This record gives sequence, structure tokens and C-alpha cells, in this order.
Amino acid sequence: MTETQSGRRDLNPGPLVPQTSALTRLRHAPFADKVIEGAGILPIVNLIVVGYDSSEPSKRALTRAADFAEAFHATLLVTSVAEPIAVAGDALVPGDAIGLAAPAILPVPDKAEATRELEEARKALEQRNLEVQYVATIGDAADGIIEAADRHDADLIVVGTREPGFLDRILGGDVSEAVSRRAHRDVLIVH
Repeated sequence: MTETQSGRRDLNPGPLVPQTSALTRLRHAPFADKVIEGAGILPIVNLIVVGYDSSEPSKRALTRAADFAEAFHATLLVTSVAEPIAVAGDALVPGDAIGLAAPAILPVPDKAEATRELEEARKALEQRNLEVQYVATIGDAADGIIEAADRHDADLIVVGTREPGFLDRILGGDVSEAVSRRAHRDVLIVH
């Protein structure tokens, strides 16, 4: 094994190709220096964050994350992000003399939905031999998952994905894509 410019052991010496393989991504992983001796390329994984919203893709992600957590003897952190719901506030905007202004829209977090989703995840995992934490956050789904991973110093983020529709492709509304682009840690996207 050789060392990289950053001083970490190079787990996969060789030329980089435009399409990076899982081994290449592991080679550049932030935890590549924590490789278990004699275990090959398997890194130490202590904490796995999984985003859960009770959709079929997130159920697959939860199952895969639980499998990894059992295999690595890691803690699993399940997070559900309550996205704000737009609710009309006061019908009159201050300073509107004749009441023609649009009503104010106030974002109200749907914390009850996040709590219900975490309870569903808890029931799905109760038969597994895992150490699990549950965290409900408020805001954008991708940002909430990344913030939970950053706050708890996760080694891996697991998210589910679905086939994006026409509008998703145009508007870029896929959470898993946003997480993989913005996270500064390894991301496993479960199809």
C-alpha cells in the first residue's frame, strides 16, 4: 500500500477513471485511515444516518441501513425531516389600506408527521439487534439529513431513491441526488 498526498494509506493504487468505482470512492473516503487491519477494504463504520419518510424507497433504505449497521456493529440514526407547510396567516398585510394585498404565507412545520414516521421506523426495527437513535428535524429534507449526519459525525448516509418524473428532472427535486451532491461524507443511494 502506498500513501496519498494527504498522508492516508492508498487502498486502491492505480489510475483514476472518469467513472469512479466504489473502491475509488472508498479510497478517498474521510475514514479511509480507520481501516481494520486484516479486513481488506472494509472501513470502520460507527454511525449510519438514514433518511426516512415512510415512502417505499425510504423503507428500502431503512432495511439496507439496518443490514449495514448489524454487519458493522454500528449505531443507526434514523432521521425524519418535517418540511414546513404553507399556511395563510393574517389576510391583510400591514400597510395595505384597502385589503388587496395577497395574504401572508407562514411556514408551519409538520412535526406530527415526522413523529409518526419515526414511530413507523421504530416498529420496523424493533425485531433487529441494533442500537438505534431517532431524530426529527425541521426544514428541507436533504439539508435536514446532512445536518443530522454532520451534527452526529456519521460515517455513512443512506437514502432511498425513486425514478424521478419529468418535473423532478426539470426542477431537481430528488432528495437523494441533493444529499449525494452536498454531503461531505459517504452516501449510499438505495434503488
